[in-house]
Amino acid sequence: MARVAVAGLAIGLTALATFAVWGTGSARATTRQVREYNQVSAAWNKVFTRLGAEDAALREFLATGGDPHRRTPLRDVIGSAEPDLSWLERHAGQVEAEHVRMLRPGDVDYTRVIVAVLGAQPHSDELTAYGTLAQLDFTPLRAQVVANVDRKQGELAEYLVDVDRDTVALRWAVFGIVGVDLLFCITSMLVLVGYQRRAEREAVSSRYQARHDALTGLANRELLAERTERAIRTAKRTSGTAGLLLIDLDRFKWVNDTLGHHYGDLLLQQVAARLGRVARPGDTVARLGGDEFAVLLPAIESTGHLIKIAETVRGAIQQPVELNGLMVDFGASIGAATYPVDSADAAELLRHADVAMYVAKRGGTGVGGYSPGLDEHNPM
Repeated sequence: MARVAVAGLAIGLTALATFAVWGTGSARATTRQVREYNQVSAAWNKVFTRLGAEDAALREFLATGGDPHRRTPLRDVIGSAEPDLSWLERHAGQVEAEHVRMLRPGDVDYTRVIVAVLGAQPHSDELTAYGTLAQLDFTPLRAQVVANVDRKQGELAEYLVDVDRDTVALRWAVFGIVGVDLLFCITSMLVLVGYQRRAEREAVSSRYQARHDALTGLANRELLAERTERAIRTAKRTSGTAGLLLIDLDRFKWVNDTLGHHYGDLLLQQVAARLGRVARPGDTVARLGGDEFAVLLPAIESTGHLIKIAETVRGAIQQPVELNGLMVDFGASIGAATYPVDSADAAELLRHADVAMYVAKRGGTGVGGYSPGLDEHNPM
């Protein structure tokens, strides 16, 4: 019996040691894999942001009728997404390289049209035609980039689910061995539990990072979409009304270009803090990318109520802000849309708020609500 006990203890200790080694390797592999997912996701997000900057500069150039003073800002952002696309093609694996190759024809066409826009005469029919063509090229291009961003976030979420499943399996195996060798293997048990908890913390942290903006800590596009779907389901069940505000900062590009990206990041963090203070309990504040924010209001009284809230939000966030001793003045344009008055689903709610925001921005009204007649100005 003693020999059996010693043999059993030796087997238990060996098993514990094996699990300890496996847990260490698993935690490192998880960290490495999550880091790779985040790097690729960050690269696709940069592509989205830079294409958005190109589109914003093009729209500003077209809005001025081809003002020569707006040529330089537009020329400076042409092809700005190329470094990130090249990185994805060379370093992110065969799958990402294939997606980049699928994206490139649209990017080349879009760039070619922008170059043609720059070459057109101000206030000419040619300029208008090329501007329309550029918008037609940009819509599917942006859709491809958004699809790739969503794809990588989905892959990360699936991977984290697998990590959780493996972690649970490891926990049960450890508990079984510790039940036999508890008095002899307490130290080994503590080591294994420590590894498990670290893996769980990393998984929780990764899930948080996958659903929140790294710069501001706000919800990102994925989490906003999830909560918008939830708010619409609740509004449908209770016959209530949900609202969405889409916010775009005015003169943010000037801050970035003049003071540098560090100041731009500080400004975004200040705006995020102000939105957090002005938002109601239960509202969701999100950063969609670049200088674009959103506020989801799961319950509002009416469209008029939403417009009043939008005006309050705009007044709160566009006050001058001090950045490292410099007073920076900026503005904000807000588009508002509601469910079910303006929109039938979450995607339409976001699109209609986007339409209203662009109309408010172009018209200089600051705040604008959606109406069907605005569809001719639809940037999608």
